[in-house]
Amino acid sequence: MQRTVALLSVLLGGCVSSGTLLQDDPPPASTVPGWDAAIDWEPCPLFSDQEGAPWASCALVEVPLDWDDLDGPTIDLFVKRHAASGADPAETEDAVWPLTGGPGGAGNMQEALADLLVTNDPAASWYLLDHRGTGRSERLGCVSEGGATPGRFTITLEELPACAADVRERYGDDLNHFTTTAAARDLAWLIEATRGPEQRVHVHGGSYGTRWLQRFLQVAPSTADSASGLGVVPPDFSFGDYDASYEEVGAAYLARCLDSVECVARLGPDPVERSHAILDGLDAGACPQAAALGIDRARLRGFFGGLLLGGWDERVAIPALLHRIERCNADDIEALVWWDANVPDPLSGLRSDRLFSRVLGNLVILSELWGEPAPTAFEAQVLLDDAIFALGSSVRVASLEDADWPSYPPSPFAGEAPEVDIPLLWINGELDPATPLGPVQDYVPSAFDAPDQHLVVLRDGSHGWRSPTLEGYGCALNVFWNFVRTPGEAILECEDLVLPTSLSASPAVAQWLFGRDDLWGAYED
Repeated sequence: MQRTVALLSVLLGGCVSSGTLLQDDPPPASTVPGWDAAIDWEPCPLFSDQEGAPWASCALVEVPLDWDDLDGPTIDLFVKRHAASGADPAETEDAVWPLTGGPGGAGNMQEALADLLVTNDPAASWYLLDHRGTGRSERLGCVSEGGATPGRFTITLEELPACAADVRERYGDDLNHFTTTAAARDLAWLIEATRGPEQRVHVHGGSYGTRWLQRFLQVAPSTADSASGLGVVPPDFSFGDYDASYEEVGAAYLARCLDSVECVARLGPDPVERSHAILDGLDAGACPQAAALGIDRARLRGFFGGLLLGGWDERVAIPALLHRIERCNADDIEALVWWDANVPDPLSGLRSDRLFSRVLGNLVILSELWGEPAPTAFEAQVLLDDAIFALGSSVRVASLEDADWPSYPPSPFAGEAPEVDIPLLWINGELDPATPLGPVQDYVPSAFDAPDQHLVVLRDGSHGWRSPTLEGYGCALNVFWNFVRTPGEAILECEDLVLPTSLSASPAVAQWLFGRDDLWGAYED
């Protein structure tokens, strides 16, 4: 089975709460006197839902629920390590710890990346950690969540009140310890417990993983030798702005239409205004054949948002679908029937991930990633109703106050940047809707200005690794790996080689989207 390397780390739902738990106190240094748990590694498949090779090794490690109470209750953390065949992970030159985003994602989202890079460079070993509360690290869940419910492994809006009540009853004040700071302290202890005597340690975060990484650098600033992040979450990031960011970045993408003769012939000189008009017409009953297939504004804006989040040339599906819905001739209906039957939601894999914890994600978002002033549910819904691009996350967060979802007070580290002088690499896409470039450019250069600390901007990049170049390789992944292997040296420069977004789709994209070689169909006045 073909695997792709991608970091689509984004929360699909959120929450608000009227309740709080205990204070998340500042942690001590990363070394923990008196805590010396054994790490017993056992062979396991590298890929969590696949039996057999390639092989890795796995361990359940007992750590304190509360790092300030070493005599109190404990939890088990799951960690998987992967190295080249025959290599001792403690003796490779580098140890790399990739941190998954969400919040709510587990280490399984990093398995393909570890496999690819170990195969190509055996000089490093990889450690994949399930953030506490996710995956196999005491995953937080609720009775209304699961495959038998309408939301499968998600939590629908209708299920949230019952889920919130179950979470409070099941976990109580223990939820206070499922924080970003606690996860950072887990990571700091595990690094010290596993690193070899001469081994360099690199920590990498993706999306929310960059927030986890920054908290780790606050908790244990001298533990890693270098660090990097992809899709940067600044200290003032808020899911209250999330849907609005998609609409803003989506408008910037549609503006690329003006550089394509094919696209501008269909959507005209103002593709954003035209797109709104097409969706308004669909709402009013235009192209009833599309409506009969279940194609409506809500479905389209979610599909478009998913493409914007992680796509590259596939993003041309956005103007192509809009054009075919507007024209709605016999060929267009056949193309829409193909799309309806054969093209999945870009985020369907994430929604069905059994190791992802929406409960943990909601808890962290409400407590640490929901700024003030936050939109009301009504304000967020008004924006969503008129959106071309949106996942509905702001609405979900804003509308869950009535569910009485639990939260914990912000960490004392909240709102602050780490102060470190180790080599740092931050990568962000120019068209990233989840972590928009503007706030990242305001934050990173001022917060991280020591020698060997860099920000790389990927032309037309979305929220992941994809960045094809004229030379045939991915810019982001190569910049990252050269940095891991040679921190402190010159950054690999490939940003100018990244291929711009194409709105003249290849036959392969047209076949994927519509089952035919022609993306747009014959031009008609």
